[in-house]
Amino acid sequence: MEAIFRVREAKGLAGLARTTEAVKALALARSLLDDGTRDSDPYWAWWVTPEEIDGHLGHVFQDAGRTGEAIEVFQGVVNRPATVPVGHAGMSDARLLDCLLRERAWPDAEALTRQVIPAMQTPLLPARPLRPRAIGGARARARQRASQPAGRADAPRPRRVCGPPGLRVRGRVPPDP
Repeated sequence: MEAIFRVREAKGLAGLARTTEAVKALALARSLLDDGTRDSDPYWAWWVTPEEIDGHLGHVFQDAGRTGEAIEVFQGVVNRPATVPVGHAGMSDARLLDCLLRERAWPDAEALTRQVIPAMQTPLLPARPLRPRAIGGARARARQRASQPAGRADAPRPRRVCGPPGLRVRGRVPPDP
């Protein structure tokens, strides 16, 4: 159980740019995990695995600009079989691909892409059921958009999915320069 809290502590420390302390907290989490599970651990603690902790470690290095170290950690996560299947298993693949592209490691990025494409072609299922209220809200917004005349200046603009940092502003796309 303490391993979960150490992972969260590490994420907070990393967010404060205290990378060395974050790495130490993740090392402690990993050593606690190596001690095994206890009967007192909650039933929902199953998702804390070596892959999970290493994925967070790679993310800490990635965010700190230590791309080489992040690549090494992510490759370890991606290339070993998962001990427990989880819904976010592709996160380390995506982060590894980002690091490889930043380092301009084109052949490695291409090889990784070829490796993950088959997994991306499987239909994605929601990790948890959608709530009726969320579905109703989405339907209402879709009806509202459909009723607006095309080309209206104040019509909502589509969200930008990716781009350089600072491009997204609370779901609205800033005006083009």
